[in-house]
Amino acid sequence: AALWAAAPGGGAYAAPAQERLKRAAERPESAADFDVGGAIGLEFLEGALREASLHEHHAKTLAWCDEQGAVELEEVLDAIDDLTASLQLAPAEAERLAAAVKGQLEDERSKREQHDRERRDAAANMVKDILDGRAQPDAGESLYFDLRAKDSDDHAKEKKD
Repeated sequence: AALWAAAPGGGAYAAPAQERLKRAAERPESAADFDVGGAIGLEFLEGALREASLHEHHAKTLAWCDEQGAVELEEVLDAIDDLTASLQLAPAEAERLAAAVKGQLEDERSKREQHDRERRDAAANMVKDILDGRAQPDAGESLYFDLRAKDSDDHAKEKKD
């Protein structure tokens, strides 16, 4: 409580934290700065097969993944030549599938990076508001639950789509 009591008035604790926030806001962002939420699983494989107009190979592709022990889309992309050979795809089909798998990975990474950026911005804004005296420290708890609720809503929406 003493820490927060000093912060809004510009006390000893406020200035260093405000400087850190300012430096963080000025730092250029890169994909490496984000925790993109872990592995991108095989649930995105069906979308790639549809995009490549190869959905009829879905069952065989999942069987191949099971045989190979692949559980992430990145693993499928790494072994795409083996997969396309196993499916006996024509060269044009193989190229379409490789591009679609790569596209699914890039799209999902981009979505996750945007999500992380939004969460970081919300948290940074909350800290700034607390340090500037526009919010109480317990507002952070409210932000946490708001973000969790948004995550649940986003997850439910993605499952629906």
